[in-house]
Amino acid sequence: MTGTKGEHRDGRWRGWGTWRVLRIALVGAWCLWAVAAWWSAPRPAEADDARTDIAAGQVTVYQWADKWERPMLSSWGTVPELRSWGHNGPLFIWRTNEGRTYYAVADAAPADRLLAGGGAEPSRPQTEAIRAAVMASLLDTARPLHGDIRPASRYLPMLIGLICLAIIVRGPAPALGTRWYWFWLTTGVPLGLGVLAWLAIERPWSARPGPMSEPDVDSRHRGLRGLLIAVAASVALAALGLVLREFFGTWAFPEPLG
Repeated sequence: MTGTKGEHRDGRWRGWGTWRVLRIALVGAWCLWAVAAWWSAPRPAEADDARTDIAAGQVTVYQWADKWERPMLSSWGTVPELRSWGHNGPLFIWRTNEGRTYYAVADAAPADRLLAGGGAEPSRPQTEAIRAAVMASLLDTARPLHGDIRPASRYLPMLIGLICLAIIVRGPAPALGTRWYWFWLTTGVPLGLGVLAWLAIERPWSARPGPMSEPDVDSRHRGLRGLLIAVAASVALAALGLVLREFFGTWAFPEPLG
């Protein structure tokens, strides 16, 4: 009898140790993503800054594009994509060897020519100057390189989200809210704050009692409440971001793109 109880305790301890390690790993991955995302977030600059960085050999990768666009199906870690309609500009985006990302509006073609999709483009001195700087850098140092400007850290939210979803669907039954409730919070609340809340207060990370067995007395939060909280949190955090950018600037709080 004593041996059975000891084995049960050992098994429960081993199980709790596994959840604890996974919890620490998820929090660590979120912290790594948060720092990398803030550091590499695109910040506005001028065309002169682009030419200066290119001439100094500080540009590691660059792209030309027409606009930023956020994918229709996006979660809290989705990175806006760059769209181009076949001509260079007006956005020039580059990443430095420090991992910083900047974008500058070079010379936008007149709106009527863009809408008409006209042939020959008008003279664009800043665009041509940037292109010349890029070519000079290629001849001198074999840099910068044209390629995908998005940071590798963009894959971390996808990995975190898949692990969370697997645990929410197949793991122990949650006690504070239903599985749908936590699904909306972990996927819909910006910056992964819903994930942090789930890691802090819900099973299997928190030693909460199991859900009530009778459906009529089940007081857990439902999916609709989770969806409404996620929408309200998105609006509130967007408004807070506007205020913080007004006071501290886009260097401290980069603008959401797309």
